[in-house]
Amino acid sequence: MVASLLMMMHNMMMFAEDEAVSPAYQAIRIMLFILVMMCSVYLIVVVLLQPGNSSGLGASFGGGTETFFSKNKGRTIESKRRRRTVGVSIILAVFLIALAVVNIVPF
Repeated sequence: MVASLLMMMHNMMMFAEDEAVSPAYQAIRIMLFILVMMCSVYLIVVVLLQPGNSSGLGASFGGGTETFFSKNKGRTIESKRRRRTVGVSIILAVFLIALAVVNIVPF
């Protein structure tokens, strides 16, 4: 995985050297690429830490009981983690669109 990331970074640098682009343009591309990688790794870790949505076999037959955590779902750590996941997903989408635009439109 690390080798493929390094290969992508190398290809980006080679593409930038082929064209007559400013150093600021190359810095923006590298910065966006690093931000995309950081958001991706964060999302992978956070999603793996989240518990599943199913409550087991009892919930499918209507045997779910109401507890303190089911009443106050908005205040639990899991709900905060879900909100962060959605926020970072949106940020990742914005960074990916910006990276695509920067790669398509040379400055």
